[in-house]
Amino acid sequence: VPVGIAAFAIIAIFCPPLKHDKKPVVDYAGAALLTLALGTLVLAVDNTDQIFKGLLDNTSLSLAGLRAIMYTIVAVSVAAFVMVERRAKEPIIPLRFFRNRNYVLIMGIATLFGAAFLGSILYLTQFNQQVFGATPTQSGLMLLPMVAGLMTTAITSGQLISRTGRYKIFMQVGIVTATIMVAMLTTLTPHTSYAYEAVLMVMLGAGLGVVMPVMNLAVQNEFEQHDLGVATSSSQLFRSLGSTIGIAIFGAILTAGLTASLAGIQDDAYLQALKKNPQASKIADFNDSNTLLTLNMPDLKSKITDGFNTAINSQPNLPAPAKQQATENFKREQSTYSDKITSAFS
Repeated sequence: VPVGIAAFAIIAIFCPPLKHDKKPVVDYAGAALLTLALGTLVLAVDNTDQIFKGLLDNTSLSLAGLRAIMYTIVAVSVAAFVMVERRAKEPIIPLRFFRNRNYVLIMGIATLFGAAFLGSILYLTQFNQQVFGATPTQSGLMLLPMVAGLMTTAITSGQLISRTGRYKIFMQVGIVTATIMVAMLTTLTPHTSYAYEAVLMVMLGAGLGVVMPVMNLAVQNEFEQHDLGVATSSSQLFRSLGSTIGIAIFGAILTAGLTASLAGIQDDAYLQALKKNPQASKIADFNDSNTLLTLNMPDLKSKITDGFNTAINSQPNLPAPAKQQATENFKREQSTYSDKITSAFS
């Protein structure tokens, strides 16, 4: 937020005023339909069960049924959006753009790279927490190698393009590099060192850093001056759309993988001990894969251990050796559970 406020102030002070020969016609209908379509799509693919938990619990509507309704709304909104854009004087996204082969190709790349970029950040932070035991803040700082690679190549590629006048080769190299690095991320295991992960992140960031700014340049070269604003902003739109869809796909893959790998986890001694706690049973769904992952977070593990120690030490009739043995057993069960979750997540 502070950075956003500073950026807003700089733009307000230093951005030169733009003068138009004619008053623009705002496509309110197109904007509303596009917002409805994209907003509903986000709700349909991201944490739908949590957002609409009250509705699902209090009605006979199933999660699949709710998503079907949302996808129908998306389809109808998109169809209506296309009809409106055909008649709009100044459409949000001119449909003639899609007759340009290069524009369609670049938007496809933007969608895929949006999925790769945000998907990598989201699940690498979880990997750092699950495997390396990092806190949320630490896991974020562990992504700095990716940011460094991205910033370095974004600046360098811009300078090289300015000097050479060529940009396609940079986009090609960036796409190949990022694709290989995303594939290499699948080699991460519970025994992987952070140094190895950091090298992959630097190279992934380098690939993404080359492609993202070049995409804007490439799409701008396809249109006249009066279309540059719409063409450039649509690149960001498709990148954001790719992020939304990518996270949904990655989340589904992760959930399916965890479900298969943790088929017998409900019989785990540590989990059984937590289920006996009335408070934990009320607030946690132990059949949910996200809950199983959350229970392995360092901060929560520490709180659970402290709670167990407090409960054990509050038993006046329990001998000290028995308390010590119970504590050791609990720590061992917690460690075994952590190993299972870490292995399945990786």
